[in-house]
Parts: sequence; C-alpha cells; structure tokens
Amino acid sequence: MPTDEERREVARRLRETKAECEERGYPWMCDDLILALGYDHDYEAGDEIFDRLADLIEPQPITGDTSDGYHTFDELYDHRARLFSVVVRDYREIAWKSRLHRDGTMYDGMFIVGVETPQGQATYHYDIDPYWDIFDCKELVRAPEWDGHTPEQAISRIASLRPSCDLEALLALADEMDAEKNFVLVGGYARRIREALGVPDERTTNATTC
Repeated sequence: MPTDEERREVARRLRETKAECEERGYPWMCDDLILALGYDHDYEAGDEIFDRLADLIEPQPITGDTSDGYHTFDELYDHRARLFSVVVRDYREIAWKSRLHRDGTMYDGMFIVGVETPQGQATYHYDIDPYWDIFDCKELVRAPEWDGHTPEQAISRIASLRPSCDLEALLALADEMDAEKNFVLVGGYARRIREALGVPDERTTNATTC
C-alpha cells in the first residue's frame, strides 16, 4: 500500500515529466492509457495525461477557482448570496443581518443573515465585502440564538415560504367594489374575494350577480 509521501512523489515526477516533454516539443502518449483515463482516441489529450494522473494520485486542493465544468465555487457562492438577497428583500419583515453571533463572535470579514420562517431559522454567512449592502433588512447588534438547523433544513425552510396575504387591503378592495354603482357587474367579484379569504359576506349573499 503506497504511503501518502510516495503518492505525492509520483505526482510530482509526473508533473515534472510533462514539463520536460513540453520543452522538447512533443507530448508523451499511450493510446490505451488515454482511453482508460476517459478520453476519446484523441492525441490532443496526450499532454493532459500527466495532469490527469497526478490529480488522481494527489488531488489538487479545492479553492474558489475549482470548477465542476460549468461554474467555479466562487461563482456558485456569489449566485447563492444574490438569490438569498431576493428572498430577504421579499420577506423583509422576518429577515435580519448581523456582524456578530449571539455570543459576540464572528468569522473574520463575515456577517450572518437569516430569515425566521414558520418552520424555524434559515441562515447563511457571507463576506461583508461585497455582500453586506445587498441584503435589504434590519440590522441587529447580535444575531438570534442559532437553533441548530442544518444546511438541508435551511433550504427546506426557505422553500416553505409563501407570499403573505394583506387581508385588510383585500377586504377594503371588496368594500370598494360593493360601493360601485354597477353592483351587478362588480358585486360578484367582491363576494368571491371574501369567499377566498374565508370571510362571511352578508351584503352580497342575496344579491343577484351575473
């Protein structure tokens, strides 16, 4: 069983060999090896083999520039921040942000932002620069006590949010419709608004509607 030190040494030699081949102006290649590593029978893959083998033996460290082939981690982090800022904006009444945890600690250069859903908290940490200002919500001196939610619970709680209904505004609209001169045309809509809200509508129960 190779030791980690041996694996690192082999990976180092592979990368050095690739550099030497590039200096000499020709790639090292082996058809069977190209196919085994998942490449098509394409000689353009020859100069990638050393990197591919070295990464399999000793994977390169994951950084913000690491990509899944479509997006880097930095890009996905930015997307998540901006998408969550939309949630915070639309649910401003239950959202908050703070530069400190409840115990007064915080990760260097970061802040915490969250929403208090009916199912519990959903929170994320972001870099103050450039994300602090994109979250339009109240600022707290210290964040609420963490309720122990997991990342899976956080996204589930966010997905459970539904737009709140302004009951008073809708009932006021129904009253305005009732006051219209042409009650036959609009009275039915007022009744349907009250029915949808579960509010008894004595004024339109016996009215004739079209």
